[in-house]
Amino acid sequence: MGDLTLAQEVSSAVARLTRPTPQLVVAGGDDVVYLAPALLGELRAAAHPSGESSSGSVSVTAGAPASLDALDLMVRLENEINQAYWLVRDATRRPGFGGYTIEERLEYAAARVLENDGPAPFQGPGVIRERALGILADAPKWVRSIERFFDPPKVVPLTGHACPVCWAEKTAVQIEPGEFVDQAALTVTFGAQLVAACGECGARWPGDQMLDLAAQIGGDTQVMRHVLGNATGDTVS
Repeated sequence: MGDLTLAQEVSSAVARLTRPTPQLVVAGGDDVVYLAPALLGELRAAAHPSGESSSGSVSVTAGAPASLDALDLMVRLENEINQAYWLVRDATRRPGFGGYTIEERLEYAAARVLENDGPAPFQGPGVIRERALGILADAPKWVRSIERFFDPPKVVPLTGHACPVCWAEKTAVQIEPGEFVDQAALTVTFGAQLVAACGECGARWPGDQMLDLAAQIGGDTQVMRHVLGNATGDTVS
């Protein structure tokens, strides 16, 4: 991946996270563009009871969360965004009353890394000894994490088939602290990405590599070709 492509991905991801952006969807067979709300704002709203105000930071707002899963995800993203912000912040920059929101910190960090990316070391109050874009390389993953939260992918277990890498047919999954259940080791996820994976050893078969997996476990490769034929860019339409 070239730096220009990464810069575009980071910029697009930050926009999707922090402000409303036009998005293309398929509705009734037609392409439709709509103005999608900022993802961090949507996640924050899901993490708080209806009507509870927020200053832009879930972790410092009192009250019981509406969704513990949303709260966990928001706190995790806050921590990662704050880490990026502190790496690039200008020590002379002072927040206004109430401090900065997480969106403001992310946009500031993005502006700093995008303008300072290059072969020369980052110069400034916080000296960065790596390529600056790497600091926000996970921004596209943050977008996908929130999108998956609001539209969970469909996961299909490949029951009765052993992983061709570790030969495990089942894997133990923790559903509560100290409580485990056995399930099929191999699964196929239909969601933001089309991928097969082994929960026991971690082996993965993204996109068209699933044809290899189908052949190795004795599955129907023609059926798998049909599934992949309905996928574009490793996504399911």
